[in-house]
Amino acid sequence: MNFFRAFIERAARAEARLDRFPFPGSVRGGLALTIPFLLVGSFALIVMSFPLPAYQHFMAGAFGGSWTAPLRTVYQASFGVLALIMSLTVGHSYAGDLDRGRNLCSPMIAAVVSLCSFLALSGIGSDRFSLETLGATGLFTALIAAALSTKIFVSLCSVRRLQIMTYSDGAHTSFNEATATLLPALITITLSVIAHEAVARLFGSASVQQFASARFTSLFTSLGSSPASALLFILLIHLLCA
Repeated sequence: MNFFRAFIERAARAEARLDRFPFPGSVRGGLALTIPFLLVGSFALIVMSFPLPAYQHFMAGAFGGSWTAPLRTVYQASFGVLALIMSLTVGHSYAGDLDRGRNLCSPMIAAVVSLCSFLALSGIGSDRFSLETLGATGLFTALIAAALSTKIFVSLCSVRRLQIMTYSDGAHTSFNEATATLLPALITITLSVIAHEAVARLFGSASVQQFASARFTSLFTSLGSSPASALLFILLIHLLCA
């Protein structure tokens, strides 16, 4: 009993230390930004899959046999690209936290860099790429991409030698921001492509998501149905949802 109490106390202290870093708060902020899309997708799913035979027969008789097609489109456009949305919202939130008071880069540009890095890590363009990666399946990769790519991008934006400065008259401020962050964005996305290629060639995985899934599966399989497996599972949930 004392062992479990000590483990829980250590996990709580570790979680408190994590709160000192900006990324857990950025994840919460990014999740808050996804609420409208989650609600829209949930509403479409409820209307489409309400488990009442009389309701299903009535809807099919009133609107035809393909009445669920528009709702399925709404669902796929929200839940079906949830990882895509998360890479944008978390990247935007994290860049805003990292860049607060420094004005090194636009959070919107950082969010797009996070999105491009997520797609690169997911192996888009390869034969083994699956559209399911853009949904809930790719959330782990989306968070990894948002954390690493945004941190690297903002850090590179602080390097003066990497900033392409333009002084054209009449140019919009967004144009100057975009050109100044061109090289940091290029380097960050290139690093994501290199990381994906390294994982694919060294471990034969189609994506970072598949690689992480295989490693966690083998880890829990080796631990079996033991208290250590349960404690590790709880600890990972707390760390990832801190």
